[in-house]
Amino acid sequence: MEKVLFTHKFHDNRGRRATVCGFFTDEQVRIGTAVCSHKDSFNKRIGRLISEGRARKNPDLVLEFSDSEPPGKFFVKEAEKIIKTS
Repeated sequence: MEKVLFTHKFHDNRGRRATVCGFFTDEQVRIGTAVCSHKDSFNKRIGRLISEGRARKNPDLVLEFSDSEPPGKFFVKEAEKIIKTS
C-alpha cells in the first residue's frame, strides 16, 4: 500500500500556513512539512510539492503504522501534533 495524504493548517496566530504530507507505506508513515514565511503567499500546489519531497527524501518524522486505525484519521491526528510543536 502506498498512499499520500495532505492537510493544510494555520501554523500560528499571525496567519502563517503550513502543509503537511503523510506518505504511507505498508508499515510506516513518513511525514514532511512546508511552512510559509511571512513574506510568502500561501499556495497549496507549492506546499504539496515541498512537503511531499521532504516526506519521501528527508522526513521530519517517521512513525510505525498499523491498519487498526484508518490512515486519514491517524494522519490528521499526527499532523495536528506536528503543527503545534513546530
